[in-house]
Amino acid sequence: MMNIRKKTGRRYPVLTTLAGAAMAAVMLIAPTLASAADTQPSHFTWTVTSASISGDLTLINDAATNGNPKALLYVSPNYSPGGVCGCVTDNEPIAVYYDTSDSQWSILNENDSAPPVGASFNVFVEPKKSGPAFQVTAGSTNTSGDTVYADSKTTNDKPDAILQATQVWNGAYNDNVAGVYYDTSADEWGVFNEGDEAMAAGTEYNVLVGNVGGGTSGTLDGTSGTIGADSEHYTSTVTNGDSNTFVLDTPNWDPDGTCGCVYDTSPTGVWYFTSDGGIAVFNESQANMETGVDFNLLAWNS
Repeated sequence: MMNIRKKTGRRYPVLTTLAGAAMAAVMLIAPTLASAADTQPSHFTWTVTSASISGDLTLINDAATNGNPKALLYVSPNYSPGGVCGCVTDNEPIAVYYDTSDSQWSILNENDSAPPVGASFNVFVEPKKSGPAFQVTAGSTNTSGDTVYADSKTTNDKPDAILQATQVWNGAYNDNVAGVYYDTSADEWGVFNEGDEAMAAGTEYNVLVGNVGGGTSGTLDGTSGTIGADSEHYTSTVTNGDSNTFVLDTPNWDPDGTCGCVYDTSPTGVWYFTSDGGIAVFNESQANMETGVDFNLLAWNS
Protein backbone atom coordinates (compact mmCIF):
# COMPACT_ATOMS: atom_id res chain seq x y z
CA MET A 1 0.00 0.00 0.00
CA MET A 2 3.07 2.23 0.18
CA ASN A 3 4.62 4.38 -2.51
CA ILE A 4 8.00 3.04 -3.63
CA ARG A 5 10.78 5.18 -2.18
CA LYS A 6 14.25 5.65 -3.63
CA LYS A 7 17.02 7.43 -1.79
CA THR A 8 18.41 10.09 -4.09
CA GLY A 9 20.17 13.44 -3.91
CA ARG A 10 23.63 14.80 -3.32
CA ARG A 11 25.27 16.98 -0.73
CA TYR A 12 25.73 20.73 -1.14
CA PRO A 13 28.55 23.03 -0.08
CA VAL A 14 28.62 24.61 3.35
CA LEU A 15 26.71 27.86 3.84
CA THR A 16 26.99 27.81 7.60
CA THR A 17 27.27 25.18 10.31
CA LEU A 18 26.07 24.81 13.87
CA ALA A 19 29.65 24.21 14.87
CA GLY A 20 30.34 27.80 13.85
CA ALA A 21 27.50 29.24 15.92
CA ALA A 22 28.49 31.53 18.77
CA MET A 23 28.64 29.71 22.10
CA ALA A 24 26.65 31.13 25.00
CA ALA A 25 25.47 30.11 28.41
CA VAL A 26 22.78 27.46 28.43
CA MET A 27 19.34 29.03 28.71
CA LEU A 28 17.43 27.29 31.47
CA ILE A 29 13.67 27.69 31.51
CA ALA A 30 12.30 27.84 35.03
CA PRO A 31 9.52 25.29 35.56
CA THR A 32 6.01 26.55 36.16
CA LEU A 33 4.34 25.01 39.19
CA ALA A 34 0.64 24.36 38.87
CA SER A 35 -2.25 22.91 40.81
CA ALA A 36 -4.38 22.17 37.74
CA ALA A 37 -3.76 21.57 34.06
CA ASP A 38 -4.50 24.27 31.47
CA THR A 39 -7.63 23.87 29.34
CA GLN A 40 -6.43 25.75 26.23
CA PRO A 41 -3.71 24.90 23.70
CA SER A 42 -0.36 26.31 24.74
CA HIS A 43 3.34 26.11 24.00
CA PHE A 44 6.59 26.55 25.87
CA THR A 45 10.27 25.60 25.75
CA TRP A 46 11.60 23.00 28.17
CA THR A 47 15.31 22.77 29.00
CA VAL A 48 16.82 19.67 30.59
CA THR A 49 18.39 20.08 34.01
CA SER A 50 20.18 17.44 36.05
CA ALA A 51 17.31 17.49 38.55
CA SER A 52 14.73 16.75 35.82
CA ILE A 53 16.48 13.62 34.48
CA SER A 54 15.25 10.18 35.48
CA GLY A 55 16.93 7.39 33.52
CA ASP A 56 16.19 7.94 29.83
CA LEU A 57 13.78 10.85 30.28
CA THR A 58 13.41 14.42 31.47
CA LEU A 59 10.31 15.18 33.53
CA ILE A 60 8.46 18.31 32.37
CA ASN A 61 7.11 20.59 35.10
CA ASP A 62 4.61 23.01 33.54
CA ALA A 63 1.03 24.13 34.14
CA ALA A 64 0.00 23.00 30.66
CA THR A 65 0.98 19.37 31.26
CA ASN A 66 1.05 18.58 34.97
CA GLY A 67 -1.78 16.31 36.07
CA ASN A 68 -3.21 15.95 32.55
CA PRO A 69 -2.67 12.43 31.18
CA LYS A 70 -5.11 13.17 28.32
CA ALA A 71 -2.94 15.96 26.90
CA LEU A 72 -1.36 15.51 23.47
CA LEU A 73 2.22 16.79 23.26
CA TYR A 74 4.18 17.67 20.11
CA VAL A 75 7.92 18.20 20.53
CA SER A 76 10.90 19.47 18.50
CA PRO A 77 14.43 20.08 19.80
CA ASN A 78 15.46 23.76 19.93
CA TYR A 79 19.19 24.47 19.69
CA SER A 80 18.94 28.20 20.55
CA PRO A 81 15.84 29.19 22.54
CA GLY A 82 15.26 32.94 22.31
CA GLY A 83 18.17 33.18 19.88
CA VAL A 84 20.60 32.27 22.69
CA CYS A 85 22.83 29.36 21.76
CA GLY A 86 22.34 26.62 24.30
CA CYS A 87 24.35 24.60 21.81
CA VAL A 88 23.36 21.20 23.20
CA THR A 89 22.04 18.51 20.87
CA ASP A 90 20.16 15.33 21.68
CA ASN A 91 20.98 13.10 18.74
CA GLU A 92 18.38 10.44 19.52
CA PRO A 93 14.81 9.83 18.37
CA ILE A 94 12.46 11.09 21.08
CA ALA A 95 8.99 10.34 22.38
CA VAL A 96 6.70 11.72 25.06
CA TYR A 97 5.48 9.72 28.04
CA TYR A 98 3.13 10.36 30.98
CA ASP A 99 4.58 9.25 34.30
CA THR A 100 1.63 8.36 36.52
CA SER A 101 3.80 8.22 39.66
CA ASP A 102 4.73 11.89 39.26
CA SER A 103 1.61 13.01 37.33
CA GLN A 104 3.96 14.65 34.84
CA TRP A 105 4.72 14.34 31.15
CA SER A 106 8.27 13.68 30.05
CA ILE A 107 10.48 13.64 26.95
CA LEU A 108 12.18 10.30 26.48
CA ASN A 109 15.11 9.08 24.38
CA GLU A 110 13.97 6.05 22.39
CA ASN A 111 17.42 4.41 22.57
CA ASP A 112 17.19 4.30 26.40
CA SER A 113 20.00 6.87 26.92
CA ALA A 114 19.77 9.82 29.30
CA PRO A 115 18.93 13.20 27.69
CA PRO A 116 21.84 15.65 27.92
CA VAL A 117 21.70 18.48 30.43
CA GLY A 118 21.09 21.77 28.60
CA ALA A 119 19.18 20.28 25.68
CA SER A 120 16.05 22.31 24.95
CA PHE A 121 12.74 21.32 23.36
CA ASN A 122 9.78 23.21 21.96
CA VAL A 123 6.61 21.67 23.39
CA PHE A 124 3.11 22.32 22.02
CA VAL A 125 0.20 21.04 24.12
CA GLU A 126 -3.35 20.19 23.13
CA PRO A 127 -5.24 19.59 26.43
CA LYS A 128 -7.20 16.72 24.88
CA LYS A 129 -8.00 15.05 21.57
CA SER A 130 -9.85 17.13 18.99
CA GLY A 131 -10.42 17.08 15.21
CA PRO A 132 -6.92 18.32 14.28
CA ALA A 133 -5.21 16.64 17.25
CA PHE A 134 -5.48 12.86 17.44
CA GLN A 135 -3.51 9.65 17.99
CA VAL A 136 -2.71 6.74 15.72
CA THR A 137 -1.46 3.34 16.91
CA ALA A 138 0.14 0.71 14.67
CA GLY A 139 -1.94 -2.43 14.43
CA SER A 140 -2.57 -5.29 12.04
CA THR A 141 -5.15 -3.41 9.95
CA ASN A 142 -3.50 0.00 9.55
CA THR A 143 0.20 -0.84 9.15
CA SER A 144 2.20 -1.65 6.03
CA GLY A 145 5.98 -1.95 6.03
CA ASP A 146 7.46 1.13 7.65
CA THR A 147 4.15 3.04 7.85
CA VAL A 148 1.13 3.33 10.13
CA TYR A 149 -1.83 4.98 8.38
CA ALA A 150 -3.94 7.70 9.97
CA ASP A 151 -7.49 6.91 8.91
CA SER A 152 -9.03 10.24 9.96
CA LYS A 153 -11.67 12.55 8.54
CA THR A 154 -9.26 15.39 9.24
CA THR A 155 -6.64 14.01 6.83
CA ASN A 156 -8.25 11.51 4.43
CA ASP A 157 -8.42 12.79 0.82
CA LYS A 158 -6.43 15.88 1.86
CA PRO A 159 -3.01 15.65 0.16
CA ASP A 160 -2.27 19.30 0.99
CA ALA A 161 -2.72 18.86 4.75
CA ILE A 162 0.30 19.78 6.87
CA LEU A 163 0.94 17.27 9.65
CA GLN A 164 3.15 17.17 12.70
CA ALA A 165 3.88 13.85 14.42
CA THR A 166 5.48 12.99 17.77
CA GLN A 167 5.94 9.46 19.06
CA VAL A 168 4.28 8.44 22.34
CA TRP A 169 6.10 5.86 24.45
CA ASN A 170 3.67 3.21 25.66
CA GLY A 171 6.08 0.51 26.79
CA ALA A 172 7.71 -0.51 23.51
CA TYR A 173 10.73 1.30 22.10
CA ASN A 174 10.82 2.40 18.44
CA ASP A 175 14.27 3.91 17.95
CA ASN A 176 13.44 5.61 14.63
CA VAL A 177 12.84 9.15 13.43
CA ALA A 178 9.22 9.80 12.42
CA GLY A 179 8.24 11.31 9.07
CA VAL A 180 4.88 11.74 7.31
CA TYR A 181 3.70 11.24 3.75
CA TYR A 182 0.49 11.08 1.71
CA ASP A 183 -0.22 7.74 0.05
CA THR A 184 -2.10 8.51 -3.17
CA SER A 185 -3.15 4.89 -3.60
CA ALA A 186 -4.91 4.88 -0.23
CA ASP A 187 -5.83 8.61 -0.08
CA GLU A 188 -4.54 8.56 3.47
CA TRP A 189 -1.66 10.11 5.36
CA GLY A 190 0.82 7.86 7.09
CA VAL A 191 3.52 8.21 9.74
CA PHE A 192 6.63 6.23 8.79
CA ASN A 193 10.05 5.29 10.12
CA GLU A 194 12.77 7.24 8.34
CA GLY A 195 15.23 4.66 7.03
CA ASP A 196 12.56 2.14 5.99
CA GLU A 197 12.57 0.13 9.25
CA ALA A 198 9.42 -1.92 9.77
CA MET A 199 6.82 -0.24 11.96
CA ALA A 200 6.51 -2.22 15.18
CA ALA A 201 3.01 -3.16 16.34
CA GLY A 202 1.80 -0.88 19.12
CA THR A 203 3.92 2.12 18.10
CA GLU A 204 1.86 5.23 18.83
CA TYR A 205 1.99 8.82 17.57
CA ASN A 206 0.33 12.11 18.36
CA VAL A 207 -0.70 13.74 15.07
CA LEU A 208 -1.47 17.45 14.62
CA VAL A 209 -3.01 18.94 11.47
CA GLY A 210 -2.89 22.44 10.01
CA ASN A 211 -2.97 25.83 11.74
CA VAL A 212 -3.82 25.17 15.38
CA GLY A 213 -3.45 27.08 18.63
CA GLY A 214 -2.66 30.30 16.79
CA GLY A 215 0.20 28.76 14.84
CA THR A 216 0.92 29.09 11.13
CA SER A 217 1.83 25.98 9.13
CA GLY A 218 4.04 25.74 6.07
CA THR A 219 6.42 23.49 4.18
CA LEU A 220 10.17 23.77 3.68
CA ASP A 221 11.62 22.25 0.52
CA GLY A 222 15.21 21.11 0.58
CA THR A 223 16.93 22.73 -2.40
CA SER A 224 20.41 24.02 -3.14
CA GLY A 225 19.09 27.47 -2.22
CA THR A 226 17.83 26.50 1.24
CA ILE A 227 20.43 23.94 2.36
CA GLY A 228 23.80 24.67 3.90
CA ALA A 229 25.80 21.94 5.64
CA ASP A 230 23.59 20.39 8.35
CA SER A 231 20.84 23.01 8.09
CA GLU A 232 17.87 23.94 5.94
CA HIS A 233 16.77 27.57 6.06
CA TYR A 234 13.16 28.74 6.24
CA THR A 235 11.94 32.11 4.97
CA SER A 236 8.63 33.30 6.39
CA THR A 237 7.02 36.53 7.56
CA VAL A 238 6.07 34.68 10.74
CA THR A 239 9.61 33.66 11.69
CA ASN A 240 11.96 36.18 10.05
CA GLY A 241 13.54 38.61 12.51
CA ASP A 242 11.98 37.01 15.59
CA SER A 243 14.50 35.18 17.75
CA ASN A 244 11.67 34.03 20.04
CA THR A 245 9.85 32.22 17.26
CA PHE A 246 8.48 28.86 18.39
CA VAL A 247 8.62 26.16 15.68
CA LEU A 248 7.74 22.47 15.36
CA ASP A 249 9.20 20.41 12.52
CA THR A 250 8.34 17.02 11.01
CA PRO A 251 9.94 15.50 7.87
CA ASN A 252 7.53 15.25 4.91
CA TRP A 253 8.39 12.67 2.25
CA ASP A 254 6.28 14.15 -0.53
CA PRO A 255 4.96 17.69 0.13
CA ASP A 256 2.46 18.93 -2.48
CA GLY A 257 3.15 15.85 -4.59
CA THR A 258 6.67 17.12 -5.41
CA CYS A 259 8.47 14.03 -4.16
CA GLY A 260 11.70 14.87 -2.41
CA CYS A 261 11.70 11.19 -1.52
CA VAL A 262 14.91 11.26 0.51
CA TYR A 263 15.27 9.61 3.89
CA ASP A 264 16.80 11.63 6.72
CA THR A 265 17.51 9.22 9.56
CA SER A 266 19.05 11.91 11.78
CA PRO A 267 16.83 13.42 14.46
CA THR A 268 16.16 17.05 13.56
CA GLY A 269 15.61 20.24 15.50
CA VAL A 270 15.32 23.98 14.93
CA TRP A 271 17.57 26.95 15.66
CA TYR A 272 17.59 30.70 15.10
CA PHE A 273 19.99 31.61 12.32
CA THR A 274 21.34 34.98 13.47
CA SER A 275 23.15 36.01 10.27
CA ASP A 276 19.92 36.22 8.28
CA GLY A 277 17.45 36.48 11.16
CA GLY A 278 15.52 33.33 10.36
CA ILE A 279 14.77 29.80 11.50
CA ALA A 280 16.63 26.75 10.24
CA VAL A 281 15.92 23.04 10.61
CA PHE A 282 19.08 21.02 11.24
CA ASN A 283 20.32 17.47 11.67
CA GLU A 284 21.05 16.84 15.35
CA SER A 285 23.84 14.51 14.22
CA GLN A 286 25.35 17.50 12.32
CA ALA A 287 25.46 15.35 9.19
CA ASN A 288 25.00 17.34 5.99
CA MET A 289 21.39 17.85 4.99
CA GLU A 290 20.64 16.25 1.62
CA THR A 291 18.75 18.01 -1.14
CA GLY A 292 15.21 16.67 -1.36
CA VAL A 293 14.72 16.39 2.40
CA ASP A 294 11.53 18.38 3.09
CA PHE A 295 9.75 19.42 6.28
CA ASN A 296 6.38 20.45 7.60
CA LEU A 297 6.63 23.41 9.99
CA LEU A 298 4.25 24.95 12.51
CA ALA A 299 5.33 28.34 13.84
CA TRP A 300 4.27 30.93 16.41
CA ASN A 301 5.66 34.35 17.28
CA SER A 302 6.45 33.98 20.97
